Amino acid sequence: HASLNEQEYSIIQNAGKSFVRLHEVADLVNDRVDPRRLYKEFQYIEISDIQSSGIVFSNLIEAINAPSRARKQVKIGDVLVATVRPEQKKIGYVINRNDKKAICTTGLAVLRPKSIEPSLLVELLKSDFVTKQIMRHNIGIAYPAVDENCFLELILPIDRDDIGKLNQTSIEVEVLKSKLLAMENNFKEQVNKLSMNWVSGNNLS
Repeated sequence: HASLNEQEYSIIQNAGKSFVRLHEVADLVNDRVDPRRLYKEFQYIEISDIQSSGIVFSNLIEAINAPSRARKQVKIGDVLVATVRPEQKKIGYVINRNDKKAICTTGLAVLRPKSIEPSLLVELLKSDFVTKQIMRHNIGIAYPAVDENCFLELILPIDRDDIGKLNQTSIEVEVLKSKLLAMENNFKEQVNKLSMNWVSGNNLS
């Protein structure tokens, strides 16, 4: 428990019903499939696909090339947490509307929010207080990892009454993010198209 200060350790040791535990606001999902038997191609999510912004992207790959760790089914809105090197805080949520056949690596825990917005849960899980709780279960040196089942009893650093308020703010932020992402994609497409026309017009191809 070296990573916890005295106050934090006391909070965890004396946690009562007034504290919000992760299992109250999200389910730990472990739906597994072999994509090679179901699809010709699918959206694959690795730990490296989790962005610092908290957004998770995916890559379309052929099922025949699926890694052996590609087993966990995910849905839009799922929160993914890396169980390997948890101190790196690789935590994000799935937003891609095309990820109907998304599969993630077994190196990610899949949390399905039930009374909390995904982006809010991501921010809470990234807090130092939660990271320190997770690190108590860290095992290994060369490949340090935690058992995902330890997440269920994590204490979230938020009052129960504040979740509803922040959920609404989270929804508003997500609407703005979606608009910004659409604008960014459109901008990149315009730049790419103009660049190709410029190269073609100057006979540089």
